[in-house]
Amino acid sequence: IIQVIENDYLKNVIDKNQYEKLLSELSSYKEFLNKVNIGGEYMKDEHIALVEEIYAFCYKKDEKTYKILTEDERNNLLIRKGTLLKSEIDKMREHVLVTYEMLSQLTFPKKYKNVTKYASEHHEKLNGKGYPFQLPAKDIPLQSRILAIADLFEALTAADRPYKKGKTLTQTLKIMAFMTKDGEIDAKLLDLLIDSGIVTKYAKKFMKDYQIDNVDYDKIKAIYKT
Repeated sequence: IIQVIENDYLKNVIDKNQYEKLLSELSSYKEFLNKVNIGGEYMKDEHIALVEEIYAFCYKKDEKTYKILTEDERNNLLIRKGTLLKSEIDKMREHVLVTYEMLSQLTFPKKYKNVTKYASEHHEKLNGKGYPFQLPAKDIPLQSRILAIADLFEALTAADRPYKKGKTLTQTLKIMAFMTKDGEIDAKLLDLLIDSGIVTKYAKKFMKDYQIDNVDYDKIKAIYKT
């Protein structure tokens, strides 16, 4: 699109003011897209609005319309939380039901009788908005809550996922702190994860050097304790 605009300017199809205004707009749009197209956890309302503005932008030349974003790119950029479209999330969530269906067919020794329950509830949230069963906090046992914390921490820090870059310790714990504040995961277990030193041990063994930063744990805790 920039090449088309530059050609029109050189051919005097558009004047200098139009040319500079268009380049300025495109430059600011590019800078914005580079910042938000990183699979961050949240998209602010003003960012959503700007994506829509960029999608609406077009330049017409010889009955042909040039746009910055395709509809597919727009839809992916408009994901408010996470990096997956709803259809992709629904597909991904099927793994919990598959886990439940598979394990429920097995016979476990008495001491492992609740394995199916614990394994299939690691995406449940204390506020009742988890999946697959939307269980309230009173029905989510400690074991399932522990698995939820462990699975979340591992997923956020994992550097081998094709759809995202592994987050730093600070980014990971900040996300988990806000989830705790929103009533999704257990505050006492997040405290334990931080205070026990497990975070540091795990980071040294499994995380990349760029992910291990100096975490302000007091600042992290302040997010969900105020």
